[in-house]
Amino acid sequence: MKRALRLSISDWVNGEPSFSNLNVMLVFQVNCPGCFLYSLPTMIKAKPYLQSKGIFSFALSTAFEDFDKNTLNNTELLQQRGQLVGETSAMFQKMGEATLPYKLDFPIAFDRLKGEPNVPREENERMGMVPYTGGQTFFENGFQGTPTWVIFNKNFDVLLQTFGHLDEQNLINLLETHA
Repeated sequence: MKRALRLSISDWVNGEPSFSNLNVMLVFQVNCPGCFLYSLPTMIKAKPYLQSKGIFSFALSTAFEDFDKNTLNNTELLQQRGQLVGETSAMFQKMGEATLPYKLDFPIAFDRLKGEPNVPREENERMGMVPYTGGQTFFENGFQGTPTWVIFNKNFDVLLQTFGHLDEQNLINLLETHA
């Protein structure tokens, strides 16, 4: 039995959704250096293949830790200016880069957050809100961490969910088994 993807997006930072028969979502955090070294470049390299096959692809910026860095504002600054934060920034600075050295030219969404991050737990509960826990899509789908790749169909049935980095050929091979 297939599991339905529970997708809860607060904002589209770049682009608009255009879901198709087959879709791929890369879940990342702006404070995830490995996402920027491996997974986002994989998405960029795979873009010509994805477009040629009519596969909609996008990245979902989420937060399950470092809530002061993994924010909508920082996701917008990343997409608009290539501005990096936290450990991701420190890693690129060691490589001699002050900003992201490549362009994120695919749709990017921001995960809807549960609770209010700057409101004390007691106040969240008094207002009838859940304690702040981060991204709804992240937690409601049981993702292990970032990066997470999800391949799903037009009905939002999850065909594959995998945690960790994929190179371009591995991603293409996985997509071809679900085409």
